[in-house]
Order: sequence, then structure tokens, then C-alpha cells
Amino acid sequence: MKKNGFTLVELLAVIVILAIILVIAVPKITDTIDNARKGSFESSIKMVAAQAETQKTVADTLEGGSFASGTADSKVTCTGESWTGLNATDYKTCSYYIGADGTAHVTLEGQGKFAGYTCTGTRTGIEGTCTKATS
Repeated sequence: MKKNGFTLVELLAVIVILAIILVIAVPKITDTIDNARKGSFESSIKMVAAQAETQKTVADTLEGGSFASGTADSKVTCTGESWTGLNATDYKTCSYYIGADGTAHVTLEGQGKFAGYTCTGTRTGIEGTCTKATS
């Protein structure tokens, strides 16, 4: 009588192969998730910068220049402003200034899923590098 099934050696071979695949795949998946999170954080900076420029233009045109624009040395906080569209769960601080050329420079500090990220940028790109601080 023949018994159907797998031998212990066959099962161990499959487990070893699966372990090797996991050792290779998990870091790649983690890197992909981190890169996507970084891209999302950078997109938030660009969005806030574009919105700040729009708010400034509207204020200058319709409201006689009532929008605070700050300076490079004295940024204006945008944390809690509804026009930013930022979720308080994911963003700790937000500040900006609008340069003489009308370009908004935004600095965001993340928390929650963006914990460790602090970056500065404009609507066209990130100034310097945007990296996650390691603990």
C-alpha cells in the first residue's frame, strides 16, 4: 500500500525556500512603502505652497493684502489653517513665507505616519533633501 503525502525533507525544503523569498522581499516592500510615504509628504508641501500662493493672490486682489506672508527669518504658521488641507494627525507643524518673487516656501514637520519627516519646498519642488530622521 502506497501512502500519499510529503516527506519531512520536502517540507523543510519548501520552508527554507519561502524563508529565502521573505528575506529578499520584505526589505524591498518596506523600501517601496517608505518611498511612497516620502512622495506623499513632498506632495503635501507642494500642495500647501500652491495654496499659500493662491491665498496671497486672492487677498492682494480682493482684500487689500490681508494675507500674512512672513519672511525667511520669520515664517508664518499655517498649522490649523483650513486652507492647507492638512490632517492634524499626520502633520505636527506647518510654516511658510512668501518670497519677493511670490513663491511660497513651506516647511512641514510630520507626525503619525509621517513621523520623522521635516522638509522645505515650493510648489515646484523640494529644497534640499527630504529624508526621514532616524530614532
